[in-house]
Amino acid sequence: MESKSASRKSRQRKVASKITKEQHEELVLELRRLRSLFQEIVDFYSVRGSAMIQRLVENVEAMDLEESDLELTAEQYEQVISSVRRLDVKPKKGRRKDLKSIEDLVAEIEETLT
Repeated sequence: MESKSASRKSRQRKVASKITKEQHEELVLELRRLRSLFQEIVDFYSVRGSAMIQRLVENVEAMDLEESDLELTAEQYEQVISSVRRLDVKPKKGRRKDLKSIEDLVAEIEETLT
């Protein structure tokens, strides 16, 4: 014996109509728009992240080791270098967690150097 819920679901499947050509085209357009938005966000994210790292590079390059206000030890520098070398990311996988790892590392280095 079929339950009321199961019977209702089977009727709903039979009643469902196919999408129209206009709906299909509208869906394709919206998905293309979504793809474009995604790419725009990725582009801005990339530019921002790259700029953040570039500022860090420029700050390190500008340090005058003889007259630096920073009182970092050689050990602290070695820790920073070691942290960069230990970074375990897989760029070809395109994972958000890898981007987060890089952002976290840059923030950690900035904190150490300031």
